[in-house]
Amino acid sequence: QNIPRASTRPWSRLATASVSTQGPGVAPAYQEPALDELETGLRGGHDGSAMNALFRPCTTEVAPTPCVLLRGTLPADFPAGALLRIGPNPRPGATKEAFLDGDGMVHCVVVGPEDESSQGPGRAVTYSRYWVRARGFAMELEENRQLFRGTLVAPRGYPLAQHLVSNAAQLRGLVQKDTANTALRCVGDQVLALMEQARPSVLRV
Repeated sequence: QNIPRASTRPWSRLATASVSTQGPGVAPAYQEPALDELETGLRGGHDGSAMNALFRPCTTEVAPTPCVLLRGTLPADFPAGALLRIGPNPRPGATKEAFLDGDGMVHCVVVGPEDESSQGPGRAVTYSRYWVRARGFAMELEENRQLFRGTLVAPRGYPLAQHLVSNAAQLRGLVQKDTANTALRCVGDQVLALMEQARPSVLRV
């Protein structure tokens, strides 16, 4: 998210910190700036628009859609198959507690065999994206509202503890949402969406 520019540089606060002069051999006591103000100053010292754009979530799902190669062709020996990428993608209306608490969204590019192309010579390529239908996602979809409070709010410890207790009290002991937004892994003939704090979700490609 965009963070406003600070009115003063963080190092200016450090430069004007008070120094104790209680006598020889006494270490100087510097007045430390607040963590939030220091972070805001560091982030506000440069243009972060390009980096912020990387974290702008997709607001909709996309059914399999044919892609057109604008230049060149795929190599003749390029194998048919699916390329999957996953990451956190908060749904519209979700609170802005932490980007990493967003539900997992899978982006999929499928390259078909050469004889499946319906566009003349070349290969059929499609793109799609969907949220992972994990248990927490299904619960919120059924209630049509956000149920879980974010838990990836470091380094602020009190909101983390508060949200864990709130989730456990309201959601029958389920303290964290299984966002399945961290990684993908093939196990046998299954594709699993993973996160550290929950069981994996099985995907259908």
